[in-house]
Amino acid sequence: MILGGAINVGESGQFFTILFFIPFFLCLKVFQQKTKKKILVVLAILYILFIWDHGSNRIIYPLIGSEVTLNDQWGYVSYDDSGIKSLSVPGDQNRKVGKYVRSVGDFNESKALEMVRMSVSYPSFRMTFSPIFRDQAGSEYRIFAESLEEEIEKGTVLSSEFKGLKHYQYQSTFSYWLSFVAGWPLLLFIAIAK
Repeated sequence: MILGGAINVGESGQFFTILFFIPFFLCLKVFQQKTKKKILVVLAILYILFIWDHGSNRIIYPLIGSEVTLNDQWGYVSYDDSGIKSLSVPGDQNRKVGKYVRSVGDFNESKALEMVRMSVSYPSFRMTFSPIFRDQAGSEYRIFAESLEEEIEKGTVLSSEFKGLKHYQYQSTFSYWLSFVAGWPLLLFIAIAK
């Protein structure tokens, strides 16, 4: 439960699993001092590996470092001064400066990008993955994972690593399932609903 909380990329993070530290430390009482220390060291190492910067953690997102190549019809839109631009799919009619759009641009040639981290947001209580890519000049670009999937199918994006993957598969299988233990309070609502 503790490690599930550490790896949880959901909105609650490790909040619902913190109380499991109490029974963990109570259970440690039965072990000898040497064994206790070994268990604590192993747990601490795993905990730090899992909780360390979820967005760029390759244990959680093994696709970090993967490359995609966009065709020459792609562009970008900048909504704010964050430095991360949003990729604009080919044929996007909204690629123009307006009330919310600060700047736009077209690539006009194929562009190779490397995934450097994953951004997770929760619009309408739905977990949404947005891979963030960097080009050779150091500029960063964001795209919703579902949009990337569609464009790979259309052929406007080439990538052997992302081809055929669904957005929820960007997270490693073991971390995806392990993070579900952080949702244990939902079991109470499910039990009440039945």
